[in-house]
Amino acid sequence: MRIARVIPLLRLPRGLHFFDYAIPETLSGVVVGSLVRIPFRAQKIDGVVIGIEEKKISSFQLKDILAVRTDSLLPSYWEPFTRAIEQDIGAPSSTILRIFLSIGVKEVKDALNQKLPAIGGEYDALRIGKNSLAAIARVVQEKKSPLLFIWHKNEERVVAYLKYIEKSLRHGSILVLFPQWNDVEAFLPYLPEKYKDELILVHSTLSSKEKRIAWQRIAQGKKRIIIGTRLALFTPIQDLKGIILDHEHAYGWKEEQSPRYDTRRCVELLQKTLNIPALFSSPSPSLERRHTLRSATIETPSPTDPSIVIADLRESFSAGHPYITETLREAITERDPNDRILLFHNRTGYAGSIACKDCGVVISCPNCALPFTHHKDTKDHDLLRCHHCFATKPVPLTCPSCHGTALTPQGKGNEQIEKTLRDLFPLYKNIVLQTYPALDALLWHTPEEKPIALIGFIDALSPLAIPDFKTLDNLYQVLAIARTIASHHHASIVLQTFSPEHALFDTLSFLAHELEERKKMRYPPFTRLIKCIAKDTDSEKAKKRLEELSFADVETSAVFPSHPPKRGKYYYWYRLLRAPYEQSLTALLKKIPSDILLDIDPETLL
Repeated sequence: MRIARVIPLLRLPRGLHFFDYAIPETLSGVVVGSLVRIPFRAQKIDGVVIGIEEKKISSFQLKDILAVRTDSLLPSYWEPFTRAIEQDIGAPSSTILRIFLSIGVKEVKDALNQKLPAIGGEYDALRIGKNSLAAIARVVQEKKSPLLFIWHKNEERVVAYLKYIEKSLRHGSILVLFPQWNDVEAFLPYLPEKYKDELILVHSTLSSKEKRIAWQRIAQGKKRIIIGTRLALFTPIQDLKGIILDHEHAYGWKEEQSPRYDTRRCVELLQKTLNIPALFSSPSPSLERRHTLRSATIETPSPTDPSIVIADLRESFSAGHPYITETLREAITERDPNDRILLFHNRTGYAGSIACKDCGVVISCPNCALPFTHHKDTKDHDLLRCHHCFATKPVPLTCPSCHGTALTPQGKGNEQIEKTLRDLFPLYKNIVLQTYPALDALLWHTPEEKPIALIGFIDALSPLAIPDFKTLDNLYQVLAIARTIASHHHASIVLQTFSPEHALFDTLSFLAHELEERKKMRYPPFTRLIKCIAKDTDSEKAKKRLEELSFADVETSAVFPSHPPKRGKYYYWYRLLRAPYEQSLTALLKKIPSDILLDIDPETLL
């Protein structure tokens, strides 16, 4: 009897990978890689055949495969790539294959009518220096290996991408990944008109029907330029010859739901699987890529640094103007009232929280146990909002703990600071206050865009209050991107801070110092972190399951509450394991019970 080894497209427990099914003699077309219909408990579901062999079945009868789904839309490299991801992050093959086939398998023959932004017309207008062109030439000529490309002008990035795309298309297809859909829209106007018929866009907001059509066009080899967000990595690309990953430093590359894959790591695995070039691009790369690709890094010439002034926030409090120093006031008033001025403060809402002065209780979200953020709507009504689960409630009149009336906003959010700015600068209508994530979008600048005259940070080091190993690196990237933007616009920068002597402002020594600290504390890129997470309706039970974990040859941390510690009815705790960077995690992950959630290479330890 012919037996097929099948991975059901369900979320299976860790360590359970496949099931055996009999291949009926009347059923043809079952080969390795086939998508088949199988009975599974009381359901009929799809599965992927990963092996076929002859067996004699005597003790029990296997269930039969019901049908073959010929339009599986799996790429030719699916098996080694899936196996590489499985071994890297410990996720079952079934959950990885579900991403490849998440769009379903029903064939759709309607035309794909994607609404494309305007394409072509801006490439010829780009002008960059000879030294930058020389660096870009090296990028395009690089051998089949991962490469880190550090650029300082948007024009350098665009020219490098277009030349990289042109080279890849001579031999096959190209995949270009962006962290956000807005970045895709910003890049497309630079793409020459001649590529329009070979282009296809892939992102999560496509409807199921649009995704199925897109997958089919890619699988048939009709589209050779695949541009999109991280979902595009799991499309059935034919004859892939190159990968570009933009904004390597961005937070959005990590999938926070199972399987918790990091797109950057998956690009490295796919590059090794296919032996093709991969370009990691950023004006300020993560510390991990700076280290692991230090011998494969190409950087365009650094521009002249903009004027940067560091202002001591302690002076503003003594002068009676909290959060607006005299230095920032002078910098703004020196500009024309019509100039574009961008200020940044990473605190949303009116206040960070509301606390009772009598008993000290901070009003927290019942779902997450995180402090509510205090907001005021357009009618100046008070509202509490949780920025994790988005729950809202009116601000109570009395403390829920002691029933006192001394409820007080804690910390200044952007809504308060915006009011202060309107009062101090009534004639300045182009002052915009934003949070740090808005900086990345400013890296795409268009000719018709109004120049930026001034960039200011209300409290540049406020994120350092977050006790996480990546906090300093993330903040360094923010400041480096601000310098890149200011240099392009010939703008000045004012950094307000309570710690003007902080080492972070010394850009020449910071990276080396931070890398040494990571090595001392055994953090990435010198180790791989495995975040083991336990959840339970009983907080102590979840904590105890992690405390019982024991590994003789692996460094383990204490057990900590997650951030947030509670989600709905469940409490979450975590424990860290540290493994050598080059060590395979396969054997270690097999020792961890399947009821423990895993996050390999977490973006945050909170």
